[in-house]
Amino acid sequence: MTPSLFHFTVAREEESNKVLRQYKDWQTQFIRLSFVTEQLDKGYYFGDRDRLLLGYIHSILKNGFYVGRSLKNEFLSYSNSQLKNHTCWYLSKVPNGIDEAQIIQSMGDFSQEKNVLKRYARRGQCFSTTKKVLDLRKELVCQDYPDIERNGHVFSDGCGLIHPDRAQDIARIFKFTNISAFQIRLGGAKGVLAVSKEQFENNQSQVILRKSQVKFPSDNLTLDIVRCATFSQGFLNRQIITLLHCLGVPIDYFLRKQQRAKQYISLESI
Repeated sequence: MTPSLFHFTVAREEESNKVLRQYKDWQTQFIRLSFVTEQLDKGYYFGDRDRLLLGYIHSILKNGFYVGRSLKNEFLSYSNSQLKNHTCWYLSKVPNGIDEAQIIQSMGDFSQEKNVLKRYARRGQCFSTTKKVLDLRKELVCQDYPDIERNGHVFSDGCGLIHPDRAQDIARIFKFTNISAFQIRLGGAKGVLAVSKEQFENNQSQVILRKSQVKFPSDNLTLDIVRCATFSQGFLNRQIITLLHCLGVPIDYFLRKQQRAKQYISLESI
């Protein structure tokens, strides 16, 4: 959607998420709407000059839009990454189709979340781009494992555990030899699962979720992977330097590293 027009593209395969997989027989009802400029770039609107345009966008979000004369499309939800890209999901209202209430009910129970923005953020977990890997039984998932807390701080926030055998199953799906951690969505839980063996020796569970990971209750126990831990290049940015210095690394070390980097750049430019 631009400030003056709706541009419709041909139907194409979208990256999958939990909701699209669950309602694959009704996928034609789902429409992904992007708010862009006339040049089809991401737009930024603020201030009095853009008040009329912001009102138009608000109207589309609140009242929906029509395709043709009769096919109405109403706002459904968004993931956090889609929100940053000015994109959201709409649902077409058709006879004998699914409606928003059915979808939200199948996702989980959001009644405990009274804050509207947080409620939509929780719904957005189910719209994150993921790959389904495992269907788990209830007895194989521990959902109330205590967090590691010291002096009022939570050191395990968002970090759960997974059995090595299940981690190997997932690694084979992604064609990796070994994987040490996964970013996941599991029912109403989100965060990271690290591979561990010790915690499962006297435990029949295959996945352990910390209390901090469970954002809302849900009966859906499909393990979906956002991405796997891989090797990546590290950088000495300001945050890392501050953390290392607080842990006792002398500041002179960083200054020497910086000086060597400058000398290397000078030699490369000759």
